[in-house]
Order: sequence, then structure tokens, then C-alpha cells
Amino acid sequence: MITQLVQLSVNGERVQRVCEPRTHLGDFLRKELGLTGTHLSCEHGVCGACTVLIDGAPQRSCITFAVACEDAEVTTIEGYGTDPIMAALRRAFHEHHALQCGYCTPGMLCTARDIVLRLPGPDPQRVRNELAGNICRCTGYVGIVEAISAVLQAKASGTLTMPAAQPAPAAGLGHGAGQASVLPAAPAATAATAVTAATAAPGVHATPVAAPPDAAAAAATPAPSAAGAAGADAPATFPAWTPIVLPEHGDWITVTQSLALPVAPDAVWQRLQDLPLVARCLPGARVLRHEAERAEGQIDIRFGPITAAFAMRAELFLQPESRTGRMHAEGTDRFSGTRVQSRLNYQVLPEGEGACRLALQLAFQLAGPLAQFSRSGLVTDYVNELARRFGRNLEQAALAGQPGAAAPPELPADSGQAPSLLTLLWARLRRWLGLS
Repeated sequence: MITQLVQLSVNGERVQRVCEPRTHLGDFLRKELGLTGTHLSCEHGVCGACTVLIDGAPQRSCITFAVACEDAEVTTIEGYGTDPIMAALRRAFHEHHALQCGYCTPGMLCTARDIVLRLPGPDPQRVRNELAGNICRCTGYVGIVEAISAVLQAKASGTLTMPAAQPAPAAGLGHGAGQASVLPAAPAATAATAVTAATAAPGVHATPVAAPPDAAAAAATPAPSAAGAAGADAPATFPAWTPIVLPEHGDWITVTQSLALPVAPDAVWQRLQDLPLVARCLPGARVLRHEAERAEGQIDIRFGPITAAFAMRAELFLQPESRTGRMHAEGTDRFSGTRVQSRLNYQVLPEGEGACRLALQLAFQLAGPLAQFSRSGLVTDYVNELARRFGRNLEQAALAGQPGAAAPPELPADSGQAPSLLTLLWARLRRWLGLS
């Protein structure tokens, strides 16, 4: 049996224990430290009962390895002491009858505290969306929403003492390929002028590169449509299309990737304009209908026991002179009702003769039952693995389209499949054990 020494801070106290690498944080807290206030139920990251704070951000302890929390700050329901927000929430939960059996309450309070920290004032519908990842079998949520709204009202009126603002923590504890962070959404013009630097190592946050001065104006203009190019009388594929408007505020998760491709920049740029081809390169995605700058389709996601099929629509904005693009997308999962909005910035940059680097920056946010998963470091791993497979498939497609190419090379067996949760967990274990 392989064991590993884990050192971390729990409720302000430095602790160290020896455990198996497969031990999840929930079991570590309950069995090793006796902190039984963290409740375990589904142990699939679905119900939210085991939610704790890791470096200030709510995360599921049942799908977080204890060894992943090396040197992290963990706060359980026992560790809030005289925290003013938690004190106000406990009082409000009592006054508004927001608990019955109490099994979900520790995780619910942890999420509620995060909501109070981030929301400026009471917004019952937004509170419900934020709570979608915490399941309660008893209350019907009415009292819970009222309790949180009451604390938000106290915050807005200035009668609630708020702790000093802390920098937004990096999601996923900084482990694994790629980094993610909870960031406020940038205005559309700002997002259009920033693309990941091509000099960054794959999967690592990169410094934004300023686009040419006219980038914002160019990016605000959609790519010319096939119908428009054919003339005013040409039939439109989407006659009743509504522009996609992304909010400027809210919690956006940002993931960056930088992919080195042994293909000429123009060949990659050309392939990126072919939306059906791009969809075929992205595991789980397919385009159902499209015109030059607009598309409708579906993305299938499988994350452990969770399966989602998002009906998507997207708009593409291009700046050919700098090989820079931006895509806005939104969709809804027909099973859970979870909504997703995303903004993808990308740039193709030359890197030596016959080679280039594809710099990607994806910002997304979820609202609905699957929203809580966006805070997990495993989601970061998932998105980065999707980006890796996308880059590999795009490279194959670009090579096949070059002059003299005999036939499209055979894609790897997993090219069209989304990464499994087991694959991500195994990759993490190998990294932590120094095997890869």
C-alpha cells in the first residue's frame, strides 16, 4: 500500500497525516481529524453536502484528493468561529426555518457564505441559481433563499460587517495541467483585445497580448456571412437570429492553453474558419446547421456520473490580418436545465518555419444544477484535456489539407471522445507521485 504525508492547514491549525493518495478530503477530515461536521452523501460531487472552503473557494471534498490540498487552507463548518457572515447566516437560517434534518446544512452554509461575499444585494433568482449545486431533500429551498436574501439585504444596507476583501483564489489548488481562476467578466471590447501569449508553456496562464489598435472595432463586426456575400436576395440560414449578448459581470472561470503545432499559420487559420471541421476536432461537439459566422449544434459532456447534452449556438468574430478570432456561445442542457455562456479568444502566431502556436483563452460560466462543478480543479483538468485533444485533431486536419497530402491521417482512437473522470484522476495521481 502506497502512503503519502499530507501537510495542510485546517480551520487555522497546521496538521499533517499519512494517508493513501486515493483518500478524498471528506474522509480525511472525518476519519483522520474527527471533523464530522462535513457530511458525506453521494460521494460523486453531485449533492453538495460535503462542500468546504479550500483556499477560500467552496469545493466538493468528496471529489478532491487530500494529497491535492498540500499546503492549502481548508475551512470546515467547525472553523468559522466568530466570522460575521457565518454568524448572520446561522441566525437567518434559524429565523427563516431554513433547515429541517440538517444533513445538507453544513455544505449549504458554506455555499451561502460564498454567495453573500460575491453578490451585491438580494436577488432571489440569482440565489436559487447559485444554490443549484446544493441539494436539500426537506425544505423546498424557500426558507434557505429567504435566509440568504435577508443577509444580502443586511450587507446592502451596511448593517453587516464584511471581512476584508481577499484576492480571488485559483481554482483547483494550482495542480494539474492548466490553471483556472474565478474572475469578473471583462467587457466585450476588452475581451476582444486580449489573447493568451504565444510564448507560454502549454496549459499555463499566459500574459495577454495586445491586439492592433483597431482590434476592438474589428472584433465587434461578425465575419461576412455566405448569404451576405451572395447578395441581398440570397436566403439567410438564420432569418430570426438573435445576437448573443454576454453579461459583463458575474463569476467567470478562465482557462488558458497554448498549443504548438507543426503546421503553417495560414493552414491552421484557414481550418479555424470551417465551423463543422472545428466541431469535429472538439470531442463531443457537432454542428447541426451553420452559415459563415453563426452556428447551432450540440456538445455532449460526461463528467463522472454526470451526463449533459448542451444545445448550443455560437457567433464568430474574425480579424484576419492578425489571425485573431473570438467566439461567443450559449446553450442549455436539456436534462438538468443548466445554462452555459462562454467567450473564446484565440490567435494563430507564427513560430519558426512551417510551424505556429495556437493561443486559446476560454472564459465560461454556468448557472443551474451543474454550476458548482465549475469551481472544481477537475473541471480545469477536463477543459485542458479537451483543448489538448482539440489541438491534436486540428493539427491532423491542417496537415491533411496541405498541398501534396495523400489522404487525411487516421485520428487517434480517443479523438472524438470526451475525457473520462477516471482518466483525469489517474493523470493527477501520476503527477503527484512523480510518474509523469
